[in-house]
Order: sequence, then structure tokens, then C-alpha cells
Amino acid sequence: MGVLELLGKRIVFFDGAMGTILQQNGLGAGELPELWNLERPDLIEQIHRDYLAAGADIVKTNTFGGNAIKLRGCGHSVQEIVEAAVSHARHAVESCGRDAYVAMDIGPTGKLLRPLGDLSFEEAYEAFKEAAQCGEKAGADLILIETMSDTLEMSYSEKAIELKASLLRRLITSVKRLSFTLKIRMKLSSAWRLLKRLNHC
Repeated sequence: MGVLELLGKRIVFFDGAMGTILQQNGLGAGELPELWNLERPDLIEQIHRDYLAAGADIVKTNTFGGNAIKLRGCGHSVQEIVEAAVSHARHAVESCGRDAYVAMDIGPTGKLLRPLGDLSFEEAYEAFKEAAQCGEKAGADLILIETMSDTLEMSYSEKAIELKASLLRRLITSVKRLSFTLKIRMKLSSAWRLLKRLNHC
């Protein structure tokens, strides 16, 4: 059964946090969680297995910051890290004995977009596009765009995925609180319309 069919039949459960569990296992302040896909693969796969055993239907890859902007200078390519992350999740799903799915997890770049910061549209778009393409090629079932409080950044990520990873079904979550970013980026009425649209996507 595909994930869309499942969504039409019952409530579907995602897994929980990845980063806090990695911290409990020794991830240090400022350390890139995504590197543990290469350095501690058994632990990453076991976390996925534990969430599946607890009843999760969809496990998120350990790629929240798996983009070229956050990974710059780490010594590994986005493709290398994403492929490893999807592989760990896929192995856990295939061994769980029931229908379950792998979501390529895409979070924010961690930088402010112009004019508030120095990140350009082109840089953000290319980073999200590369991450989505790598996730699709590695075999993810869907893409989860999450924890985006900047609506412009969220829009850029969605555009990149729509154009470059069209085979994947997208799911989007957004901070519902109207933060300072929303107030600066758009009028209150526009922000409310956007959030209502996201709730029905």
C-alpha cells in the first residue's frame, strides 16, 4: 500500500525527534548530526528501528541539516550523506515486517534570507534542490519540509522540490506561531491564508 492510500484510510504516525537522541548518545554542541550517518550508522539505523517498533508509520532521515549550506566544509558531499541516511532508514523499514515509509527530512538552512540576512534566493534554491534530488535518487518515499518559520525560505524549498523532485509526494509542516519573520514578510491576513492552505495540503 502506498503512503497516499494509507493517508486515506487512517491516521498516519511519524517518528519523533532524532537530534535529542543523538545528544543522549554523545553528540556534542556544534557537531553536525548528519555526519553520524557515516560515523555511527548502526546507531542511526537502530533509532529508526526503535521508532518503527513503537508504531511509527513514517521515519524521517537524519538529514534535517543535510544541505550544502549547513554541510559546507564538513569534508563530505550532500549526496554521500543523504544516500547513507536514506539507506539506514530503508534498512529499518524493510526489516520491520509491515508497511512503513521513508521521508527525506529537509529543514531550514540556518541562515536569514536577504534583505534580513546574506543568503540569496539562488543559494537557498540550489541547496534545497540538491538535497531533494539526492533524496529522490537514494529512494526516499516522500519529502518532509519542516520547522520553517521563514515563509520565504519555505516557499523556496517547495519550489525547488516541485520542479526537481516531482516524483516524490511532499508534506509540509510550518510553525503556526506568527513570528517576527512572518510579520516582516507579509501582512497578517496573508500569513493566515498561507497557514490555512498548508493545513489542507
